[in-house]
Amino acid sequence: MPSWPSVADPFPFQGAFAHRGFHGPERPENSLAAVAAARTANIGCEIDVRLAGDNTPVVFHDQDLKRLCHRGERIDRVASPHSATVRIERSRATIPTLAAALAVAGRTMPLLLELKTDGLPRRRLQAFAQAVSQLLRGHVGPIACLSFDRAFLQSLRQRGCPCPLGLALGHKAIPKDTGSYGTGGYEFVAVDRRLDPIPDLQPQLAWTVRDPSEARALLRSEIGVIFEGFNPLFLRTTAG
Repeated sequence: MPSWPSVADPFPFQGAFAHRGFHGPERPENSLAAVAAARTANIGCEIDVRLAGDNTPVVFHDQDLKRLCHRGERIDRVASPHSATVRIERSRATIPTLAAALAVAGRTMPLLLELKTDGLPRRRLQAFAQAVSQLLRGHVGPIACLSFDRAFLQSLRQRGCPCPLGLALGHKAIPKDTGSYGTGGYEFVAVDRRLDPIPDLQPQLAWTVRDPSEARALLRSEIGVIFEGFNPLFLRTTAG
């Protein structure tokens, strides 16, 4: 795989991104350990971001803590100082803030943030957009944001979010007018891998790829991949 771009280079959309970090034993999904493992493996990293109860962006996928932490609270009602003490999957890892994840990513690792708004009261969306935009203005590494929420992406843009913004599309969400992306405030799309790539639309990523052969084929077609379930060493032979 190519070496990292310099900070001044465009975001490497056609690269590989570990889904929820390069997670595994003792490094749960979306943990700082999973982010650090992706950086060590010289791959990009995709993480999920939600708003905690004190309006601090935290790195967590689900609306509540049941699946990963065996607790009943909703993440948007738990203050970040408390969530930082909650262990994930009974490991030593706890729920990190986005600020902590940015620090681990550093100046060189490409970081892809999926901003999740489902379940969040609409009145709190502005606070979420403002908090994320403010944090990212202070980050010097390559970073991009995506979301399924079109209105939230526009809110980020209105608040001066400094990075590329992309629209995530599931298998029932492909709009007919794909020509609107360039003028609609989106710089890229991330498409469910079960769908065919959208013709003539770049940059484009596919999610979530769990087969290394499929990942290599997409990378050869200049489509970025958000992957999990295999060692990224399998991606090193992308030519041919």
